[in-house]
Order: sequence, then C-alpha cells, then structure tokens
Amino acid sequence: MYAREENNEIVKYNKLPKIFDAAKDEHITLTADNCGAYGFKPLVQPTYNSRTHKRTTNIIADGANYTFEVVSLNKTLAQLKKELLLELQGYRRAAFDEGKHHHDYLKDTRRESELNSLKTKIGEFYQIHETTRAQIEALTTIEDAANYTLPMTDINAALTYLRELV
Repeated sequence: MYAREENNEIVKYNKLPKIFDAAKDEHITLTADNCGAYGFKPLVQPTYNSRTHKRTTNIIADGANYTFEVVSLNKTLAQLKKELLLELQGYRRAAFDEGKHHHDYLKDTRRESELNSLKTKIGEFYQIHETTRAQIEALTTIEDAANYTLPMTDINAALTYLRELV
C-alpha cells in the first residue's frame, strides 16, 4: 500500500496507479523506484500492543513512510488483569462444559478407571488455571500485564483431550 498527500489530505492507495498525471499532458508510468519523486510513500502497518493501544484509520507521515496513527487505550493495571482473568475464566468454562457430560456418562456406566483418568486430567487443567491466575494476580506493572500471554499450549492440550473423549 502507498499513500500520498493531496490537497492537504493523505490519500491511501492499495496499489500504485499504473499511469499518473504528474502535470497537464504529462502521463507517467509509476513504479516502486520512481513513485517517491511524485510524493508516493509506502504505507506501513504500525506495531503496537492491542491490549494497550489501538490503530486508527488516520494516516500520518512517519519519516520516509506513512503509517496509521496508534493511540493509547489508557488502561490501568487493574483493567488489564481483569481482562486476562476473564479470558482465562472463559477457558475454564469451556473445559467444564467439555468434561461435564463425559464425567456424567462415565459415572453412570460405572467405568471407574476411565472416570479416574478424566478426573486426573480435569484436575491438571484446574491446576494450570490456578497457577495462571496466580501469575496474573502477581503482575505489578502495566507493561508486564500488557505483555503477559496465557499458556495456550497447555490450555489447548487440555481442551483437546476433553473434546476427543467419547
């Protein structure tokens, strides 16, 4: 993508125009090599943490490029922790929903060894949940909370196990 200032406004181009009217009766074939001479600059995607910032549709000049403006969401440490805990709670609910009907089935049919195996796996998942919850509660800075990632490998492994039970 490219952008160019036109009439005091930055205009976005998904791709360079093939032919550009540089001046009256002067049609230029634009390329990546010569587009800068006519005010076109690459429009680059900014890097930002989506927990603490958001990208707007406003385009701003950024040296040799244009980029989308990024603004702060002004979140507090408490807000970030709450969001992380709600996300974690959603995975716990999913695990409960996946495991509940299997638990009831195994309990009703008296399959003791399978039931114990299921209880063990559910217990392991709840341990992951409690450990993660404690880690989130222990976060002390906005930066730490913004960069914290849930242990998705472990969470997905537990959910996959529960989903594949039959």
